[in-house]
Amino acid sequence: TPSASAYISADSIVGTRCGFFDGTAAFAALSGGFSLANDFTVSLWFNTVSTNRQALISTDGGGSYYTIDFDMGVVSFRINDGTGEQVVTANRTGLNDGLWHNVAGVRFGSQIHIYVDGDRIGTANMNPLYGGVGNGSPFVGKRGTSAMSDFFNGFVDEVAIWSRALTEAEIGQNAGAAYQTKGTTEYV
Repeated sequence: TPSASAYISADSIVGTRCGFFDGTAAFAALSGGFSLANDFTVSLWFNTVSTNRQALISTDGGGSYYTIDFDMGVVSFRINDGTGEQVVTANRTGLNDGLWHNVAGVRFGSQIHIYVDGDRIGTANMNPLYGGVGNGSPFVGKRGTSAMSDFFNGFVDEVAIWSRALTEAEIGQNAGAAYQTKGTTEYV
């Protein structure tokens, strides 16, 4: 559900529509929670020229959560099982270039990975006993329900959440598919 000044735009990477977020109060709340006990993948497309710290997608409300955020042209994937945050930051900069980029955060066993445009560009190890991230409802364009909102300024398209770790081949196919389907169908 879009709120504030979030609106549908025709500037999409896949299909004919995407979401635009103004960086001040706009976000979209996805209905229902997704139970992410262990392995999972979160993926989306984004386009921005902003340099401020901003959340692309987040279930942060305190306790267990995941967040993909953006700061100074770099993306990070953060998870927290309620005992402490684990972070992997992309080693690729300049993602605030006004072009579309696909980002995927993956938890697989005792590692978290971040992918940009189909390439794995960051991995972090964590304790094998690290717990799940809960089943909070995701917010697109802001940092969950927390007071520090970190509103996103730009476009977001094709948000997807899987309750398993996608393979590198699947992530590459997901990133490559946008270039094959641009403008050919309506996606919801």
